[in-house]
Amino acid sequence: MKYTAIALLLSTTAALVHPTVIPETVRVTQGIASYYRTDAPFSTVSVGNTNVVDVAALTDHSLLIEAHKMGTTNMLLFDKDKAPIRNVTVIVDSQGSGFVRIHNKALINSFTTFSCWEGGCQFVGENTVAEPAPLPRGHYSSTYQPNGPAPSLPQGNP
Repeated sequence: MKYTAIALLLSTTAALVHPTVIPETVRVTQGIASYYRTDAPFSTVSVGNTNVVDVAALTDHSLLIEAHKMGTTNMLLFDKDKAPIRNVTVIVDSQGSGFVRIHNKALINSFTTFSCWEGGCQFVGENTVAEPAPLPRGHYSSTYQPNGPAPSLPQGNP
């Protein structure tokens, strides 16, 4: 009975000293700032390797993650009592790896870019182009047909 009470006391004390820390993984792209939001308020953030990422607190629920170089590090978020509430593994991929570009059907040179991996995709940017672009002065629009007649060229002085 005595040993059971001591074991129960030690396990209760260990639970108070080491509260449940929610693990999480975030993937970001090198050279791109990313927004991170948590449902629990935090007061302090510690980054494992600031050569990989830097963070700036925006509010007590959100951060800006700046990815500097490829690699993996972590962020620990602490509450106002300095107890850890999140352990976020941050994986930084290089630009160009895992990018998906979705073109706009109406404007083919307009597209939205996402950085994708196994767990999902992250918005990277959008390129919107006004189409159709005007032809240079003195040029005419014609359609090339592989087996048809050659397009006619404008006559006269350029």
